[in-house]
Order: sequence, then structure tokens, then C-alpha cells
Amino acid sequence: MGFLLMENGLTALARLGLADAVHALGTVADEAVVFDRFGRELLRRSFQPHLGMERAALVDLLERTVGPRIINYGQTFERLRYEESAQLRSDREDDRGQARADAALFDDGSTFEADLFIGADGRRSRVRECVCPGHSTGNAVVAELISSLDAPELAAELGTTLLRFRDPDCALGVSMMPTGRGRVVWYITHDREAWDVTDDLAGRRYIAALVADWPHPIPTLLESTDFATSYIWRTADMDPLPYSTRGNVALVGDAAHPLLPFSTQGVNSALVDAVTLADALDDLADGRDSARALSAWSTRRRHVTSAYLEYGRERARVFLDPELRGHDPPFPESVGRRDLQDLAPRACR
Repeated sequence: MGFLLMENGLTALARLGLADAVHALGTVADEAVVFDRFGRELLRRSFQPHLGMERAALVDLLERTVGPRIINYGQTFERLRYEESAQLRSDREDDRGQARADAALFDDGSTFEADLFIGADGRRSRVRECVCPGHSTGNAVVAELISSLDAPELAAELGTTLLRFRDPDCALGVSMMPTGRGRVVWYITHDREAWDVTDDLAGRRYIAALVADWPHPIPTLLESTDFATSYIWRTADMDPLPYSTRGNVALVGDAAHPLLPFSTQGVNSALVDAVTLADALDDLADGRDSARALSAWSTRRRHVTSAYLEYGRERARVFLDPELRGHDPPFPESVGRRDLQDLAPRACR
């Protein structure tokens, strides 16, 4: 429903010429304040300005930017087709000895031919199975009940602050952030082993009731939220792929590296993937071998996203283990700087 755009994600959007448009739709966040469930302040930290934003707002902006007739809906990808001719396969194999794809096949019988294919189809990626068979996500023990609502008064009260509450005795927390245009996204993070419920109205209300006596503004959120429009997200991540490209096929975003929400890098790293892959494709226009260029790009991205993966997992461990409370794993700043270096403007066609 919403997310926090950090410096790398905002820089990627600026590379696409969308900095002003994105800031007009979101809300700046530059401080996090954490309380316990009794209202006692535990932590206050300022940081480089981020941007809280609704997912739908960013998707709509991107769709309007690429223009009509670029995106086709109502089709489900089934598989890639590889060249059948032995001679063609020999001539066009990549450096792993794997044939190149020549078409994507869809469930309605349609076929889309291209020189290069990018799998951006999320954590349950079907394209991933074509690139790296048998490599799938594993469910984490953390789940989140996520809700979004119009709350202009609360959004104004929060201002530029991300507000969080934690139970000191168990893995239960509440977080909220304004996402622009008077809306607030809020979520109840919980241990699935302690509270594993079905994602239906009864299950959502059960999770919500766990925090009914927590401090302001949580009672107000509970009264104002229509839980029929909420959902329970069972978070998941995946060990790093041995490779995220195969011949002329590349994976980006959650298809390549699903991350836990504790990393705050799911959307941001996907945006960096997109822009840096565009730079790699620009190199192809200069005559470089496509398989080698894509392989070099994926190797560099894997180094970065693997660090984000471990950061998210470490924060999840802290959330789940009461004995680790108070330990705040540091963000991998050196990796973040590498993202920004890779996003430096280039002379693109």
C-alpha cells in the first residue's frame, strides 16, 4: 500500500526526470521516534530526508510517464521460448553455454518476440524459473497487518516523523507513516509463530485487537480503519541467486532479490536495478556482448542486494528476540554509497 523512498530510490527516480513529480505526491520524512507500548520514548533519530509514498501513486506516475500502448494488461506469462535450431543455438549461446530466448509465451496464446527479456514479475517470479530453476523464496516468521486510510489530521500531526511503538516483552509492534495527500499507511508487525491467523476479516480484527490498549494515536487508527480493505502480508526473502541473468534474460527487483521489509530496500533497490540496467543496455548499443554486459551488471547488483538482505535479516532477528532489544543494526552505508555511485548520471542515448 505504501513505502519509504530512500536516497538511492529517490536518486533513481531523479535520473528518470521524476524528482519533482514524486515529491509532489509524497510526504517528506526525516525523523523516527520509537515508543514502548506504554508510551515511554525509547529512541529518536534524525536521518537524510526520505519520502513516504503510496504505491498506487507511484505506479500511476510511472504509467503516465511511459505513455499509452506500452503496457498490456490481462495476460499471464507462461514461459520463454528458446531457439530450436541447433545451428542457431550454437551461434547465439551465451558464455554459460545456454541458448538465448527468442520469445515470451502468454496464457492467451500470444507470443512476444524480442532481443532481450527482463523479468520484473515479483517474488513469485515465473521468469526466475527460466533463469535459475528451483530457486524460490522462503517465508519468514514475521507478518504485517497493513492498512491505509484517509487521515489528514493524523498526517498533519505526524508531520515528517515516522512513529513506531514496540512491546518490550514480545515480537509485536505498530508503525505508521504519512504517504501524501492526507493519507497514512500503518501496520502491525507480529511474530507468526505467536499469532498465525488467516488473512480474512476475523483474522485482521484479531491482530488489531492485540494493540487496542496502546497509546495515542493507535485507538484512533483502530476506529477509523476499514479492515475489509486491509491485508496480512506474510513476509519472505530468498538466499542470493547464483546468477540473475541467463543469456539475454535478466531479473530485476523482487524477481531477483526479494527482501524483508526490515531492510526498507525492496522498492528502492528495484528502482536502482531499473536505472542501472538501462545504463548496461546503453553499453550494448556501443557494441558490447549482451551476455557479458548483463552478467557484469548482475554481479555488481548481487553484491549490493546481498548486503541489504543480511541487514534486513539482522533487523528481523532483533525484532523477534527480546534479548537483542536495544541493538539497532547499522545500515550498510558503504553499500548505499555504491548505489549512489552507480546512479551517477551518464551520457545515455
